[in-house]
Amino acid sequence: THLPPAKRNTAKMFQNYALFPHKTIWENVDFGLKMKGIARAERKQRVGEILELVGLSHTAARKPNMLSGGQQQRIALARALVNRPQVLMLDEPLSALDENLRVKMRGELKKIQQQFGLTFIQVTHHVEEAFSLSDQIVVMNHGHIDQVATPTALFTEPASQFVAKFIGDNNIFTGKVTGAIASKKGPKGDGKARIELEVEGIGTLHCRGIATPLGSTAACSVRPDLIQLIPVLYAAHSPSSTANSLTARITDVELTGYVTRVSLVAEATGQPLLYKTRTTDWMASQMKAGEQVMVQWSAENSVFLPY
Repeated sequence: THLPPAKRNTAKMFQNYALFPHKTIWENVDFGLKMKGIARAERKQRVGEILELVGLSHTAARKPNMLSGGQQQRIALARALVNRPQVLMLDEPLSALDENLRVKMRGELKKIQQQFGLTFIQVTHHVEEAFSLSDQIVVMNHGHIDQVATPTALFTEPASQFVAKFIGDNNIFTGKVTGAIASKKGPKGDGKARIELEVEGIGTLHCRGIATPLGSTAACSVRPDLIQLIPVLYAAHSPSSTANSLTARITDVELTGYVTRVSLVAEATGQPLLYKTRTTDWMASQMKAGEQVMVQWSAENSVFLPY
């Protein structure tokens, strides 16, 4: 559009909320409508409706410093929405909140977005927040768009090494493409090739993706919840059908609640690796820090990263 910004019918919710400290909550929400010259009666109706919607009608006469962080966030949202924009821009709106309140307000944001049926464009560095709120995610790297996808597609099939690292804890192996076997297209195949990647110190790894020329430098990634750990003592007696394996040593075990994070280092290369599993399953495995293990995963769970 060639319209000037003030006429594009957009609104913005600021990271620090930017509420006027000297105005009441009602005056804060009413401000945009007043500047647009909306009649007093209509302003009163719209401000009342939006405060009721965010559940803060009872705070109308208070000043912003009398409200909690979560309440201030909802008032900032109400002030933006009362103008009935076509697009709402949100600049890291949850970053100032503690973790418990952040999770609660994620649900509030999504509920309000669905009620209004507006397009929300939200900037965030918080991956979990992006996954939980979005219908579509754009991952940017130094001003360049690396991938645009649904949360599910982004999680299961990152398109680049940057995306694989950014969305969280993927194990990434860099090497050269030495082979590719095309897959069938149509009902019985997705058209992706089974690619061989020669990784120095580890050997040949197998992954799935869109093939690139032989000899090109590329990488593959596997999520930490999709690998298996088998104690080296048992690995020799437990033949595996998985395509990929390497020997590693457990360096640290971190219990985070429901999930346990296990840090490892590849014996041949010194590359750090990560394994995630349910805490109950980890406790049952009886493996511990310092133990040597065989790390295994299938080619189906390994994503090819051409760049």
